Amino acid sequence: MSPNPSPGPAIDFSRESGKESGPSPARKTTDELLSQRTEELRLLTHEAAELLAENKELRGEIGRLSDALRVALEKPGSGVAQDELHHCTREQNDVLDRQNHLLKEEVSKLQIAVSHLKEQQQDYSNRFNEADAKAQEVQAPGYQGFPPQHGNTYDAEAV
Repeated sequence: MSPNPSPGPAIDFSRESGKESGPSPARKTTDELLSQRTEELRLLTHEAAELLAENKELRGEIGRLSDALRVALEKPGSGVAQDELHHCTREQNDVLDRQNHLLKEEVSKLQIAVSHLKEQQQDYSNRFNEADAKAQEVQAPGYQGFPPQHGNTYDAEAV
C-alpha cells in the first residue's frame, strides 16, 4: 500500500457529451480577454519594476544628501556649511518632488487600468446576462421553436 493513494483518473468536465468541436465562441472570447489582461498586467508589472529601480536610485540619492547634511551640521560655524546645507536641502526636495511625480503617474496609470477592467467586467456581465436571458427564453415552457420560414409552413388541418 502506498503512503499517498492516487485520487484516480482525472475527469474532464469541460466537454459536453457527444460534441467534439473546438472551444465555444464565448470560451474563445474569454480566453482572448484573459490573454489581453495577462499582457496588460505583465506590462504594468514591468513598469512597476522600473519605478522600483528608479525609486531605489532616488533613495540612494536621498541617502547621499542626508550624509552631506549630517556633515554640514557637524560644522555649524562655517559659512560653507550653511551653503552646503541649503544646497543639499534643495537637492533633497527636488528628489522627493520627482519621486512624488513618478508615484502620481503610476497611480494614475493603475486607476485607468482598474477603470478599464471594471468597464470590461460590466460588458462581460451584460453579455452573460443577455445570453442567460436568451437561454431562458429557449427553455421556457410552451416554446414552439423558431417561427416558420416563408414557404416552409405545415398546416396539420390541411392534411
